[in-house]
Amino acid sequence: MTEGMKKLLIPVAVILVCAIILTAASAGLAGTAASNAETELNEMISYLLPGGGEFEEIEYNGADSKITNVYKGEGGYVLAMTTNGYVDEIKLLVAVDNDGVVKGYTVRDIHDTYGLGLGVQDDLYFLVGLMNSKGDLAVNSNIDAVTGATISSSAVVACVNAASKFVQEAGAAGVLTGTADGFMGPITVSVTMDGDKIAAVEVVSNSETPEIAGAALEQIPAAIVAANSADVDIVSGATYTSNGIINAVKNAISGTSPEPEPEATPEPTQAAQTAAEAYQGFGLSNTVRMGPGSDDTGTPVYSINQVFANTLFDSEGRIVAIYVDQLEYATPNYDGAEMPHFSGWPGQGGYNNDSNHDAVVDGTTPDTEEQFTEEVAGWVTKRDRGETYVMGTGTWSEQMDAFQKLFVGKTVDEVEEWFAKYCSDANGRPLKESSSGEGDAEKYAALTDEEKAMLADITSSATMSLNDSHGDILSAIRASFDNMVPVDLTLG
Repeated sequence: MTEGMKKLLIPVAVILVCAIILTAASAGLAGTAASNAETELNEMISYLLPGGGEFEEIEYNGADSKITNVYKGEGGYVLAMTTNGYVDEIKLLVAVDNDGVVKGYTVRDIHDTYGLGLGVQDDLYFLVGLMNSKGDLAVNSNIDAVTGATISSSAVVACVNAASKFVQEAGAAGVLTGTADGFMGPITVSVTMDGDKIAAVEVVSNSETPEIAGAALEQIPAAIVAANSADVDIVSGATYTSNGIINAVKNAISGTSPEPEPEATPEPTQAAQTAAEAYQGFGLSNTVRMGPGSDDTGTPVYSINQVFANTLFDSEGRIVAIYVDQLEYATPNYDGAEMPHFSGWPGQGGYNNDSNHDAVVDGTTPDTEEQFTEEVAGWVTKRDRGETYVMGTGTWSEQMDAFQKLFVGKTVDEVEEWFAKYCSDANGRPLKESSSGEGDAEKYAALTDEEKAMLADITSSATMSLNDSHGDILSAIRASFDNMVPVDLTLG
């Protein structure tokens, strides 16, 4: 095709655009030595893809060695590229819109022969041939090489084709971000693409419970990369978290949020646990204590202990979180300070009262509805009694907290097994070398040194009984398991 014929076929508007690009590029390159390189680059990018908005550099981990840097804007991408020309490397910028259409090109560095290879940087008609292509150019087929510069022209065309293909295959998106609902809240992932291949998936933020969701958070991203697809199997026991990661990846790649498939609500039984991620159970145990003993008049002291256990279990029945509290109230002839009282029902004559807790009865409580109401309203739990409920080691709350920490990760069966092996059969307290209950010495002697060290650690902060007349904590925990129901965090 002659130069005259080419001029007739090229629309005037396209020529003007290309001329502007060439002029701007020349001006930018001329001032490079005297200006900041980063500023010059930003100016070049804005000339190549006007209206592209603010550009930011994104990481490129692809296999195409011609692509050295990728800059992303709202309107498209500008790729910094390096290729081999006839004499030496050619460094150029290629602008591509979000549809993969080439919108601009400029050479930033070239050392080819003047009048020949150098033509690839300022030949208007070569630039026009590159414009609006979509990775389908071939020298001497649908684009002519610059006269005397076939090798360099082919190198530039290869770069332009690669840039367009890169954007079309979504590789230029670099690290994509997606979000979807998990079990405890939103899960956000980053997805690194290499062309149409998923190169990496990372969970960047989540509110999931590690004890429940840890396996899914680790395994699902790796499975997606291995399969090069978000359609992978969920991790057993972490359904919601697995689907959250999967849907977040789909959201990153497609920009849409898939609707999670509805799941059947399982029954709160041991066999059905694999169908849900977590279960919550509330357990209550009630025990009556005859005593301690009687007051100075021979009237018995009575007390009632109610233990409450609120427990979160995972799909395998392991304790993820637990909170235990206890309410104890006694007849008012009990001589301990801070103990909540119960004198009985109105009309029963009241009950002996040791008002100053000196082990001597001072009279009886009023037999009135007001007294009954006041006593019940004043009941507080052992945790609420705080620093006033001091035990041999710390407070009741501190000891219970130590046991709760010990129970996390165990099933209720394992908690009961731990109690049976490491606590006194006489009083239900953790064994110590000095334990003196019936059979304690033999039971302690049968333990390994490692087990004894574990008990020494436990008893440094928790020595109270888990099951005696002061309260049956174990039964409350067991009841919380028996009463558990699937946790449903769906709102609305």
